[in-house]
Amino acid sequence: FSNRGVASISSFAHTKGASFGLSFEGGLIVPRLNVNREYYTDTVSPRTILYGDVAVPTDGADAGGKLEELYATLDEAMVKPKPKPVAGTVEERQQQQHRRATINKIE
Repeated sequence: FSNRGVASISSFAHTKGASFGLSFEGGLIVPRLNVNREYYTDTVSPRTILYGDVAVPTDGADAGGKLEELYATLDEAMVKPKPKPVAGTVEERQQQQHRRATINKIE
């Protein structure tokens, strides 16, 4: 298991006949019981929450506007920057594109 979800694998094979490979991957979802206790002011199981057997607290549900702050941050992140206008003549732009293409070939 990798703690960051990144693994490096290298292999070399010289075989005759059939060969196969096998890979195992996994993940784990863990409830944060302390957060549930803080939000619902009681120890509540994830099953109780998912089945709707517990009332959602209305007082302090979005204490301090944290949810609105999160939505605003996400909205800002989703806005695509406007492309910068290209200055110069058509010939200058073509030369610039040619230079970029040449640099990309070198890299």
